[in-house]
Amino acid sequence: MLAYYAILKQIHRGVDYLSKLTLYNKFRPRTLDEVVGQEHIKKVLSSHLANETGHAFIFAGLRGSGKTSSARIFAKSLNCDNTDYKPCNKCSTCLTIDGSDRYSLDVLEIDSASARGIDDAKQLRDFLNYSPSPGKKKVIILDEVHMLTKEAWNALLKTIEEAPDYVVFIFVTTELHKVPATIISRCEVLKFTAIPDKEILERLIYISKAEEIKIRLSEAEKIVKSSGGSMRDAISILEQAVNLAEDKIIDIGIIDKVVGLSKDEIAPKLIDLVIKGDDERLLLYCDQLGKSGMDMQLVLKDLMVYVGNLLVVKKVPKPEELLSGNISLMRKQASDFSSANLLEFIELCERKLNNFVYNLPGNFILSTCLLWMMEPYE
Repeated sequence: MLAYYAILKQIHRGVDYLSKLTLYNKFRPRTLDEVVGQEHIKKVLSSHLANETGHAFIFAGLRGSGKTSSARIFAKSLNCDNTDYKPCNKCSTCLTIDGSDRYSLDVLEIDSASARGIDDAKQLRDFLNYSPSPGKKKVIILDEVHMLTKEAWNALLKTIEEAPDYVVFIFVTTELHKVPATIISRCEVLKFTAIPDKEILERLIYISKAEEIKIRLSEAEKIVKSSGGSMRDAISILEQAVNLAEDKIIDIGIIDKVVGLSKDEIAPKLIDLVIKGDDERLLLYCDQLGKSGMDMQLVLKDLMVYVGNLLVVKKVPKPEELLSGNISLMRKQASDFSSANLLEFIELCERKLNNFVYNLPGNFILSTCLLWMMEPYE
């Protein structure tokens, strides 16, 4: 049964909580005020709590942006003994939802990838017929909800429309486009954005101080760049680095081992080698990329996009309004090429991408493409 599965999952969470916590779980936000970024989301949820409105929500956005944490906090706020709509994180209701004390019968968090069929949806519908106890609301958090089958969605549709007043649905997804339009139209969609680099950096520094981790600003910034706006990824990288370090002293070598070659650094480095005309270093760098396990087709695609960005920098007076990244470096590199050169490079990258259908070595395709780019400068 779905309810039984969900309860077992809550028990499992409780056991995990009592054991050694990962950094991400240890520093996971417990109130809306602690959620990093997502100011628009916090305002909307606070308004719903104050007015006791809303019964079906979709939390959509990239991984590690705070969707599931916000869903749990919202569930606690709805059921906490506090009357100010802020979870106390001390009462039995808050503790059970957090998973640190037994399990909650009023708040169920379900992995839709594992319980995605029509039978599961029907069992969930039957489960909701029971009033909440001891809480005030029954909150159903369906994670990875885009994994549900069409039949499961159809079974849930009427339940969402005719849900009792004490039921709140929170659908969590990274792929909103896979959620049926009939469901989206019946829910309030809250879109979680990538967390700004500055706020991720501040959080990493805070965690490092709290855990007595010795890390320089430059290393922390590299972690942030590799996180792609995901707080969970950033903290996970930090924890991996701590596990590799001695006495919690993290240097750039350790960060490089964890994150590998930064995607954002590769294309600028390749263009720099083309400008310098250093074919030997260029070939060695391509070889390094191949040995590091990089997908050379993606590297070539990123290179084509980056060359396109150089063209934008060359043509547009205020490229920072259109592009992110190191605009000053782009300006410097773009000055070494004519617009015609850059257009030729884009066409060259496109032609070379077609070579991947012939199963040629990716390292060979990338390096020959770059050597062709270098030709006018020899």
